[in-house]
Amino acid sequence: MKLIIVRHGETEENKRKVFQGQSHGKLSREGREQARKLAKRLANEEFDVIISSDLRRASDTTKIIATYHKKIPIIYSKLLRERAMGDIEGRKHADFPSFKSGRDANIHRKAKGGESFIDLRKRAIAFFKEAIEKYHGKTVLMVSHGAFNRVFLGYLMKRSIKDSLLIKQGNTAVNIIEIGESGKHRVHLIGDVKHL
Repeated sequence: MKLIIVRHGETEENKRKVFQGQSHGKLSREGREQARKLAKRLANEEFDVIISSDLRRASDTTKIIATYHKKIPIIYSKLLRERAMGDIEGRKHADFPSFKSGRDANIHRKAKGGESFIDLRKRAIAFFKEAIEKYHGKTVLMVSHGAFNRVFLGYLMKRSIKDSLLIKQGNTAVNIIEIGESGKHRVHLIGDVKHL
């Protein structure tokens, strides 16, 4: 299985530096332009299926990409949602410094009603197990979110959760990994934004 993993375009909430979590968010004008540039970059790629987070910022990015792939089925999955941030969704990052996502992250910490990075990794693993069973030997475009992508890529590359959080995932970043039979995966590209 070949996975082409991308992050959604910039949102109004990204610009305001607030926790989006599992709220839908809205692509900014720049985010829509980023998505169009990503779509052009991926125009000649061949996918068997597109799997997108069902959150609007990801699904809107997916729809822009799909203008070049009208016959490819799109599946929306809750498993690809961003880390749930519970009662701090919509609040500014600066007001909650203990929820850092870099090297100093507390991977056990979660907001009330939210997920920890450990919870997020479990969900990422559940998605991977489902995908490998359903799409063995296929090429899958996956459209998701920054923290989800970091944790998912870290799992595939056998990194700790803390090390995973250091993987760069700018808006519309492209990652390409071939999934090996024996768990030895071939990494072709990580966090690439040359289309921007």
